[in-house]
Amino acid sequence: MGGEAKADFTDTVIDNAFEGGYMAGRYLVERGHRDIGVIPGPLERNTGAGRLAGFMKAMEEALIKVPDNWIVQGDFEPESGYHAMQQILSQSHRPTAVFCGGDIMAMGALCAADEMGLRVPQDVSVIGYDNVRNARFFTPALTTIHQPKDSLGETAFNMLLDRIVNKREESQSIEVHPRLVERRSVADGPFRDYRR
Repeated sequence: MGGEAKADFTDTVIDNAFEGGYMAGRYLVERGHRDIGVIPGPLERNTGAGRLAGFMKAMEEALIKVPDNWIVQGDFEPESGYHAMQQILSQSHRPTAVFCGGDIMAMGALCAADEMGLRVPQDVSVIGYDNVRNARFFTPALTTIHQPKDSLGETAFNMLLDRIVNKREESQSIEVHPRLVERRSVADGPFRDYRR
């Protein structure tokens, strides 16, 4: 209590949500989409906010302005993806693609598009995030950003074990990086440049 400052011995595993959101946005732009909506997760959580920030950075770099009514926040549950997609697709001018900040929300979004008579990916492309175990069984199979959850958990466990067994006191920070998993839910948009 004599005013001594204690060092921070907190270990961190960084999931790079920003990088994954950027990757999703960049992919849609490269596939020829310019009218792109987004269903982010809760913005008060680092996951939702980071993914949205990365996506918006990709839009900014491509000089794409995402209309406010095409940004409808979800809560990582399928019902929120369903209702958000209904709201986005009920506009008089619709996007050609939608980025869902989580695969479970994308499941609801796919259902909403289908119930509105729209085909994925022919009428609207959808990309998710997380690569949940069942994403390849969605109809159509979901293109997504793979979040290495197994690697995140294993890395965190190994860091904890190292701290306990080796009595390590210094903090560690380890990053894991997302990657794109291409399946069938994204088609080429109207601005695809086939000359590349």
